[in-house]
Amino acid sequence: MRMAGELEYIWPEVSTWIQQSIDEGFDSFSLDYVWASVSTGENTLWLVRDEADEIVGVAVSMFEILPNTKKVLGILAAGGDGAIKYLDQWQKLLDILDAFGSANGASELRLVGRPAFKKLFANSGFEHRYTVLGRNIERRN
Repeated sequence: MRMAGELEYIWPEVSTWIQQSIDEGFDSFSLDYVWASVSTGENTLWLVRDEADEIVGVAVSMFEILPNTKKVLGILAAGGDGAIKYLDQWQKLLDILDAFGSANGASELRLVGRPAFKKLFANSGFEHRYTVLGRNIERRN
């Protein structure tokens, strides 16, 4: 599921899902940032494949060191076709991410997403820990 050398080949297909995740999420980063961070190895691109080995989903992970020195593996962006249909494949990816995080010293896998994720991943060991609220601040000159 983890891609290393074929990023340029698969990028046109997976970048649409990443952009959708950015548009529907926190929009605190850009598609250009994701490209740069994955292509340099700063962050990791993961693929979800169906039984025919077709790409049906993508996730981008990043490590973060919190002020309390806790290391977290976060899912920066994720998307694809038919999350419910391919839930088993997504679960396999989460298991791989757990192992990857553990091997790299992380103590938590963190997924921030839409409210539907809470129900979708209810049986995956995730628990609701935070609620994030936001509003735009109007600039004053």
